[in-house]
Amino acid sequence: PDAVLTCWHGWEQAAAEPQFAVFDYALRADGYAPTDLPPGRVYPIAPYPLARPAGAGGGDLCEGDWVILKLGRPVDHLGALAAVRIAAPRRGDGVYALGHPRGLPLKLAANATVRDLDRGTFRADLDTYVGNSGSPVFCARTHALLGVLAEAQKGEGDFRPSPALGCYVSNRIERNVTGQL
Repeated sequence: PDAVLTCWHGWEQAAAEPQFAVFDYALRADGYAPTDLPPGRVYPIAPYPLARPAGAGGGDLCEGDWVILKLGRPVDHLGALAAVRIAAPRRGDGVYALGHPRGLPLKLAANATVRDLDRGTFRADLDTYVGNSGSPVFCARTHALLGVLAEAQKGEGDFRPSPALGCYVSNRIERNVTGQL
């Protein structure tokens, strides 16, 4: 109840600054982004990880790119969570990811497939953003945890300007691009 799993490279890049885990940050029932973060859903993260792979930060971005972080207090608003099932990915598995890329409310990236397996990592055609690192990737059939997203499609341009709306909108990429997990 007081630990979270994420990617090593994301944590390491911001380790010098105070970090926080935010729970329940999702679109409201009316489809709009939340306008406030209740303080009870914001959890400070301890400055040192609970666990990390041997040789973390050793150069290979994806292999062993994970870290378990300790929260400053237990998460008490979710009740008891079932133990996470962990499984090895298989080529052709349907997969989905949940995350908060670039600080957006919860985003589901679904309808994707494991395309390739290589030495403890795998590639999938998930529709994710560069800021999705650390998002859990689940098997669509069993909902078992298969990995942690470590690399999204780079150089594809996550957003494009929309002058009519006065903001940026997600850039839809029509061709198959795969990131590594």
